[in-house]
Amino acid sequence: TMGGEFIPKLDEGDIAMQIIMKPGSSLSESIKVSEDVENIITSNFPEVKTMVGRIGVSEIPTDPMPMDISDCFIILEKDMDKWTSASTKAELIEKIQGKLKSIIGANFIFTQPVELRFNELLTGVREDVAIKLYGNDLDVLATKAEEMAKIIQTVDGAADVRAEATEGLPQITVNYQRSKLAKYGLSIDKLNRYVSTAFAGADAGIIFEGEKRFDLVVRFAAKNRQSIDDLKNLFVDLPNGSTQIPLSELADISYKPGPMQISRDNTYRRVSVGVNV
Repeated sequence: TMGGEFIPKLDEGDIAMQIIMKPGSSLSESIKVSEDVENIITSNFPEVKTMVGRIGVSEIPTDPMPMDISDCFIILEKDMDKWTSASTKAELIEKIQGKLKSIIGANFIFTQPVELRFNELLTGVREDVAIKLYGNDLDVLATKAEEMAKIIQTVDGAADVRAEATEGLPQITVNYQRSKLAKYGLSIDKLNRYVSTAFAGADAGIIFEGEKRFDLVVRFAAKNRQSIDDLKNLFVDLPNGSTQIPLSELADISYKPGPMQISRDNTYRRVSVGVNV
């Protein structure tokens, strides 16, 4: 009963594909997966003239992206009479998806280059259709998004269903044992300064060279900032000035999953489920 308009989809000729890896994947892992995907596609499909991938954010960060998502542009042979693997682009995408099933732990979204950018600009979601859910509790949002995705997957014609990843990024978490801090006469503020100085650096003074002045910054050497053990073995001065104890004696230090990203619309926290038609 409501009026509507139909605009046919413009075939841009090429394919934009996004590789979505596990939250928190390192840059080296993302590069390896992207290269594996590229090798599979270019070696199996002669219709693909070239393929290029982009990881992370460009110098002008209009499209912020984490390290675990790779934007890939698949440039195709324009003369479809020369195609041998498939007769249509939809069939080609289906066969590419079949070949990429050998890549474990990655999801793939297929769209078109210009269409992808306009979807992101208009809705903040890469897929054709977006269902957005608003709320304050990130855990509840993540749970409900997964439930919505399972329901949407049962609809005929729904492809590339993806719930926005909001959690799963491993973080080093330091929980201080307040009873031990009281026993040793230490404060959380002091320990936070130790941790911040050791790993992020802190000003310790100023150096003058003629009229030039530079901040003198101290922090651990690069080799002592590599693992969680370096944090556990950080020695802290006690108030008596003659004794030091490791931070692991004063706090529980471990890897825990934390929020990967927090998306907002008009200051409201939200999570989205995207689906291509």
